[in-house]
Amino acid sequence: MEKLPDRKDIVFSVGERKIFSVLFGRMTRQAGIQDLTFHDSRHEATSRLARYLNPIILPRLTGHRDLKSLNRCYQPVPGDIANKTR
Repeated sequence: MEKLPDRKDIVFSVGERKIFSVLFGRMTRQAGIQDLTFHDSRHEATSRLARYLNPIILPRLTGHRDLKSLNRCYQPVPGDIANKTR
């Protein structure tokens, strides 16, 4: 990497947002998946990453601006919470 990326840099370049939305919808339909949005996959990834990452680092990785916005997306599994309290 020649330089550090800017916060506004695009990670995955697929063109305009609308194009990405159409492609995502097409891929989920082809896979036989109904009612899945890209946000749903972000939500799931955030919850899974939370099992392993410090809550201070997690929003930096997921793109949430603060812990309050992260909390709306993060849905802990009760068993994971129990394991962390032991």
